[in-house]
Formats: sequence, C-alpha cells, structure tokens
Amino acid sequence: MVPSKVIARLRPHAARASWAVAEQAVSPLLMTALTPYLLKQLGVDQFGLWMLVMAIVGMGQLTSLGAGTATIKHVSADLENGLVEDAVATIRAAVTIVVLGGGFVTLVAAATAPLIAQIFFAKMGSFAIVSQLLVLGMVLMLIQELDNVFSSALRGAQRFDLSAKIEFFTRIVWAVGVGLLAWHYRSVVAVLSGILLLSVIKAGFKAHQVNRLLSVSICHKLSLDLLYLKRVVTFGKWQWVQSFGGMLFSVADRLLIGAVFGATDLARYSICSQLAQYVHAIPAVAMQVIFPWLSAKKEKGESIQRLPLCKYALYAGGGCFLLSVVLFISAPVLLKVWLGEKFYVDNIELALILISAYGILAFNVPVHYFLMGLGEIRFLSVTNLVAGLVSVSASLILAPLGLIWFSASKLLFGPIILINFFKVKKESK
Repeated sequence: MVPSKVIARLRPHAARASWAVAEQAVSPLLMTALTPYLLKQLGVDQFGLWMLVMAIVGMGQLTSLGAGTATIKHVSADLENGLVEDAVATIRAAVTIVVLGGGFVTLVAAATAPLIAQIFFAKMGSFAIVSQLLVLGMVLMLIQELDNVFSSALRGAQRFDLSAKIEFFTRIVWAVGVGLLAWHYRSVVAVLSGILLLSVIKAGFKAHQVNRLLSVSICHKLSLDLLYLKRVVTFGKWQWVQSFGGMLFSVADRLLIGAVFGATDLARYSICSQLAQYVHAIPAVAMQVIFPWLSAKKEKGESIQRLPLCKYALYAGGGCFLLSVVLFISAPVLLKVWLGEKFYVDNIELALILISAYGILAFNVPVHYFLMGLGEIRFLSVTNLVAGLVSVSASLILAPLGLIWFSASKLLFGPIILINFFKVKKESK
C-alpha cells in the first residue's frame, strides 16, 4: 500500500493536477469523439493528411528552443521570490524566440514545401494539396508555440485553472467548428484553415490572461533584451535536446509512416496512437504540477531529500502504469464500439503494441518531472535523445517487415529511460 505520508504530501497538489488534466485532456477526448465522424466526412486518406499536419505541429519545440519549459521554470522561481518584472521579461523573451524561430522555419517551409512534398511525401496524395498542408502546418506550429508560452507562464504561476478554463471553452468551439467545416467542405484544407483561425483566437485569450494575472500589458510584446533571451535559451537548449528525443518517439514515427507507407496506414496508425497515448498523456499532465513546485523550492534554497523522491516516483510510476493495463485489457471492446468490428480486426495487434509502449513510458513520467524540478535537464535530455535515436533506428530497420514491426520499435524507448530512476537514487547518497 502507498504510505499515508506520500498521500499527505501529494494532497496539496491534487487541485492543480486536476486542472492540468482538464486543460490538456479536453483536446484528445474531443478528437476521439470526432474521429468516426471525420473518417466518414473526410475519408481515410484525407484523415491521414490531417495526421501528417499534426505531426508537423508536434515538432514545435524544435523551433522554439524549449522556450515554453524555460518559461515555466523561470516564472515559477521569479514569482516565488516576488520578482514580477523578471517574470514578465522572461515571458517576452520566450515570445521573441518563438516568433523568430518559428517565423524563420515557416518562411523556409513556404519556399521548399513543393520540393519536400515531391521527394518525401509522394505516397500521401496530391502534390499540390500536400504542399499547401505543409505550409499550413508550419504556420499552425508557430501559433501553437506562442500559445504554449502563455500556457507555460500560467503554469509557472501555478494557475493551471486559468489556462484550463480557456482551453476547455475554445476546444468546445473548435470541435463544433471542425465538425461543421468537415461536413460542409469535406476538405482537410478547409478544416485546418478553420483550426488555424481558432488557434490564433485561443492564443490571444491566454496572452490577455497572463497580462491580467501579472497586472501588465506587455507580456505578448517582443523584447530583444539579451540578458533574458540568454536566460531562456540557457535552460531551453537542453529542453530542445530533450524535445528532439521525444519527437523521435511521438512525431518522427508518423512522418516516416507517411513517407514509407502512405496516407491510409498513417491514418490507422494515428487512430491507434490516439487511443494508446491516453495512458501516457493523463499521467503526464497530472504530474506536470511537480515541476514548477519543486523548481520554486529549489530556487529558494529549501532542503530537498532526494531519496524519498525516488520512492515516490516508483509508487506514482506504478500507478501510472496501471492505466495501461486497464486499457490493454479493454482495448478490444473499445475499438469495436468506437470504430466497428472491421477496424478492430485489422488493427487490434497494432493498438496493443502501442498501448504497451506508452504504458512503459507512463511509468517514467513522475521521475521525469522530479528530475526537471531538480534542474537535471541535461541528464534528461541525453537519456531521451539516446532512447529516441535507438527507437527510430530500429523502426527504419524493421520498416521492410511492415507496419506492425515498425511500430514495435517504440517498445524500446521506455526501458532505456528507466535509467532516470538511478540518477535520482545515485544523487541521494
């Protein structure tokens, strides 16, 4: 049984964790509900194109140098010490990095999209449509990263409730809008154009909320203050490396499937991933409250006993893994109810492999956030990068054997990053 002391220590964070889950769970839940409808309105191939664009959007942290995570760390520490001006300056620096990095990548994408579509994504369908979607994806990625900076500022202030309320309302509007656009136009280009507009509005709402929370009006404005730009990049560069490793697990696979197998296989892989990733996403969004809390304690110089943290990480990791066991057992029934008997028969093996991979990853979630809060971003970056490179290398080797074997390569990522537990234990001595 979990010791009562552990429960007592975690209880104060339960409300923040609940808001964090509410904020980031609403989007995948709505997407899950919409998937059967969108498959009917858009068709499998266009749905696959949408998933390709979402994979591109998932590469956002590579263009922002980890500005969002750096924002959480520094804002939490600054506000804990009453340094509001420093927190504001950090947010502005993060916005500047996102705009410059994302803007540059978007311009390059616009210039090279036709060539990329022709060389890498010939199996995804119409050359003209794929080119257009690549550019749309890059612009959407830029907006999403700006949104992420403002969300990170709210998380750094430990106001998960404010971000969650905006996310919940706008995502409901998003779901209705996507459904109507898919029904009326039956075009993935039209749907993504609508998503882009709604994303701009959502980011604007969050920027307003950050300004209001900090009693300023400049958090959304660019700043070229080198001191704060360096401050964000210094921490963010290791988050960039870590994000690259994570991208190799959760994004590169979809890009490779689009290039090697085509739109239809990308659609069914993405749908199975959509179900499987719940076992990692729910613990990840709940546990993220640990990062700003622990970071603030460390910044204040408070004593942190690391050996108990390792034990808590093991207890919490076991709880996170149980979710994958439940989903693994119930997956056959869920797939039949969700998308029908035929989809179940064709894809149950793929779904179970992905659930297992995400389940092992979920076990690592608590220790990941403990190490981030303790400032061990460099170590996390290296372990994630190594795990990602091994996983992708294996997928390329296994790709000729088919989609199932390609997907099995994801089972390698989680066991490799178990070394994170040894890092906490070692530093405790």
